[in-house]
Amino acid sequence: ACSSLSAYLPVCLPVCLPGACLVVSGPGLIHALGGMANANMNCWPVIVIGGSSDQNQETTGAFQEFPQVEACRLYSKFSARPSSLDMISSVVEKAVRTSMYGRPGAVYVDISGDMVNAKVDRSRVREVPCCPPPPVSMADHMAITEALAVLKGAKRPLLIIGKGAAHGRAEGALRELVEGCGLPFLPTPMGKGVLPDDHPNCVAAARSRALLQSDVVVLLGARLNWILHFGLPPRFDPHVKVIQVGQSSPLWFIRLLTTGMAKHVFLLL
Repeated sequence: ACSSLSAYLPVCLPVCLPGACLVVSGPGLIHALGGMANANMNCWPVIVIGGSSDQNQETTGAFQEFPQVEACRLYSKFSARPSSLDMISSVVEKAVRTSMYGRPGAVYVDISGDMVNAKVDRSRVREVPCCPPPPVSMADHMAITEALAVLKGAKRPLLIIGKGAAHGRAEGALRELVEGCGLPFLPTPMGKGVLPDDHPNCVAAARSRALLQSDVVVLLGARLNWILHFGLPPRFDPHVKVIQVGQSSPLWFIRLLTTGMAKHVFLLL
């Protein structure tokens, strides 16, 4: 179920809106770990809520007892169990916010069995407002000026479109940049659809040649991982200059870094 939700999110839901998955304790949570890891690595906001044994039965061999909070920490941005009923709202709000803010990913909230039927005085519960949309990270103007100078001096530039451009809803600004400057582009598997594959500037049919012969590569919401051969020879020119536009840090070395929302950066360019 968690894996199916992770696949559904980038296609069918608005940008940065998290999906939720409810699982039972023990085996149910274990089966969700793969989906959580997938969502976390692919920057998809997923909230997993799992049941667990009563808190006073911990370490006693309770039904389907398992260290769920600890197990989920490796595969999520946030993993916690509310210590009391009046803390549930605060923990849930933090989980929702963490799943969307910064680099989106998976979070886990553990609800123990004794909390399901327990009661609490409403006056003790702190009202927590819904978290606002993720803040927009504006790129530094000096970094954009430097990136623009490098791009202007390029003889064989290439734009590589990743899923970050789709999450940022940058298709309009990106099309204007590509068509206004006549720039070739290459979509990654998760960046397909931002611009159509039959666009005259799409070089997907000559992918290997485009990567090797480019002297300046602009990563638009993409990462230099195994899909792009880590940006290294023999797939890339050893002297290529790389400009990265995105929210997260690069997985590998780059020559320039422009951090910010892709749509904002495109408009400035």
